[in-house]
Amino acid sequence: MIKIQHSFVVPEYVAEVNEDIKKSWLLYYLRAHTIENSTAACKQFIYDTDIKNIISKFINNPEDDTEYLIISWFGVYASNFWNVHKHIIDDIIYCQKNNHNWIIKGNPNNKDIITINLKEIKKFPNLSIERLFLAAEKYDPSFENHYINTNANQDITLWNDILKMYTNLDILPSNMSKFISQLVSTRNFTHSIPEDDGVFFFSNTEKICPDFNFLETQKSINTIITPCSMFKAFILGEKYVQAKNYVHFDIFARNILIKETFTNFWNGEYKTLHDTLINCIPNENALWHKGSISEMVNNEWYKLLEHFQTEKNIKKSWKNYKEKNHQYTQANLLFNDDNIISCLENIDVTGIYHCIGDIPGFRSNALQFGIKNITSYTIKHLEKIENINNNLIVDIKMVASDKQQVDFSSDIKSMFEYEQQYYKILSE
Repeated sequence: MIKIQHSFVVPEYVAEVNEDIKKSWLLYYLRAHTIENSTAACKQFIYDTDIKNIISKFINNPEDDTEYLIISWFGVYASNFWNVHKHIIDDIIYCQKNNHNWIIKGNPNNKDIITINLKEIKKFPNLSIERLFLAAEKYDPSFENHYINTNANQDITLWNDILKMYTNLDILPSNMSKFISQLVSTRNFTHSIPEDDGVFFFSNTEKICPDFNFLETQKSINTIITPCSMFKAFILGEKYVQAKNYVHFDIFARNILIKETFTNFWNGEYKTLHDTLINCIPNENALWHKGSISEMVNNEWYKLLEHFQTEKNIKKSWKNYKEKNHQYTQANLLFNDDNIISCLENIDVTGIYHCIGDIPGFRSNALQFGIKNITSYTIKHLEKIENINNNLIVDIKMVASDKQQVDFSSDIKSMFEYEQQYYKILSE
């Protein structure tokens, strides 16, 4: 595993940026730095006003074993930062295999993205940062196609005004800068770039539930609403609340097909788990990771054992789960949730556990619409659910802080309001 960290330079002039926009961008970077964690050990989110301070935090910490450091500047944008980081990591792997030693990749004077080889830099402890920068090598030309440097530093006031206007526009003009044009092209209601087929999340990116003790006290919960992924709904509904109804939704029809097919055909046994999953995949992009999925299958199986203790219990619970009322629907939770509401209107609901997870902040949703706007969309959705049944528990990663919370919908809405006013994204 490559020991790599991602950090960001947030210059002092960024203080002039509208607070909501600044939070949106910092949240965007906070989420982006964990991408590609199957190949890279990403554990810290560090930003500073001075790049020298960031580098010093790693060089001068004898307990830190980070090998490579990716540093981006505030205002660098990529519709999918995964492609940026993947390119860098692929380049690191290539250089390792070919014994190509280097110190810095990228041009620090561009103030966009550089990669630092800390293993090599530590061989020259007395060199200044300025002299180290003189050893910088260029990325290959194709790398620049993965991101846009919005040049926020050139006129931060104008940049700020444009972004304020953009996040509040319903109809977007097309005669704007390259950056705004790309934002327009990716500002869509599927939370994804147009060519993306979507991701079927084999593993959850958040806890199954942040507070099982609270959940087990809610005896009236009989319905679970959840995006299409692997075992979160199963664990919640059969172990902790004994649900009778499941509403599975997704933006992408393919993910609904995977979820429904797997539910119908898996028999609850470990020995058939891998092959059943493989048979559900209509194309190679269905899983989060390509290639071998054996390790992921094993990890998910161990999670099931943590909750159900034995394979016999898993198989019995899975049989019960399959026999419950399952509804599958294609819907957009934030912008077109009518199908979800229709599903609820057709069942006897006494209480709802609604898994929202990180949907509001997924990729650049908060950046595209602004934290306040995306929060408003989320609240409107919750209020529609409350009109069906106000006994509603919400499991969500909060939009501003990215922290997972579970609580009654009224309390979650109060948390939204508090975070928008007081939450500050801090550098660890």
